[in-house]
Amino acid sequence: MESPASVPAPTGSSVGPDPLPSPLPSSLGEGPGLEVAQRATVRPGASSKFDRPGSEVRPTRRHFDIATKLRILREADLCTQRGGIGVILRREGIYSSLLVRWRKEREAVAKTHLVKKRGPKAAAVNPLAEENRRLQKALARSEARLKKAELVIELQKKVAKLLGEPYLPGDLDEND
Repeated sequence: MESPASVPAPTGSSVGPDPLPSPLPSSLGEGPGLEVAQRATVRPGASSKFDRPGSEVRPTRRHFDIATKLRILREADLCTQRGGIGVILRREGIYSSLLVRWRKEREAVAKTHLVKKRGPKAAAVNPLAEENRRLQKALARSEARLKKAELVIELQKKVAKLLGEPYLPGDLDEND
């Protein structure tokens, strides 16, 4: 077996200083192997973070403000000639998919802000309403118990008066 240093590097590989593979010779002809090789190659103008190992500069995405989006959409809506939208897209440097997305966003905003729902307005749910209801029920129960207790005390007073025993509020036990 040969040592790795004596094995020559295959031609057309990305090993070495040139990150792009060498073009395939035209003598290979047509065939499925050629299509795979062409799909695996990197376009010479393509850029990636691996093409710039020493570069600290990263490409940034363009952000369009609302006024610019609306201006471009208005111009695209006014186009009546064939190819007019393409001219606008090339001038602005954007794709048609971005124009479609902006139109959908514009329609969504228009639907939410311009369309009013019919019928009665739904009451806003108060977060304290449930606790308020629970406390009111507890208060009603306590007031009913108090009323019963007052009736029992009145009855005890009347019984004590009939039996001739003087009623003293401290004489009764709480457990009776």
